[in-house]
This record gives sequence, C-alpha cells and structure tokens, in this order.
Amino acid sequence: MFQISTKNKSVPTSLGGSLIIFTCGVVGLSFFVPSSDLLMAGVLPFLPGDLLKTLLASSIAFQC
Repeated sequence: MFQISTKNKSVPTSLGGSLIIFTCGVVGLSFFVPSSDLLMAGVLPFLPGDLLKTLLASSIAFQC
C-alpha cells in the first residue's frame, strides 16, 4: 500500500490552514471594504510571505 510520509503532508496541511485563516479574514474584512477590493486588500499582499513561511517551517521541521 502507498504510504505518504509526514514530510509530504506538512506543506499541503499548512496551506490548507492558511486558506482557512485567509477566508475568515476576508469575511471579516468584507464588512469594511467593498467586495471588488477584497482580494487586493486582504489576500494578495500576504500570499508571498505566507508561502515563504510555510516552506521555511516545513523545511526546518524535518531537518532534525
């Protein structure tokens, strides 16, 4: 049977968690920002840093 190692699960799991956090943030921001500006104001500026954080955390966690 095919078994996925824990290392292979860390990046998708982190990205899934970030998706949940971004979704909650956009929902909250939607009360204050017009819907046409939601992605630009609440998601896009944070994607590069979040992706970098996810990749660094996953690589550091499994170096030991």
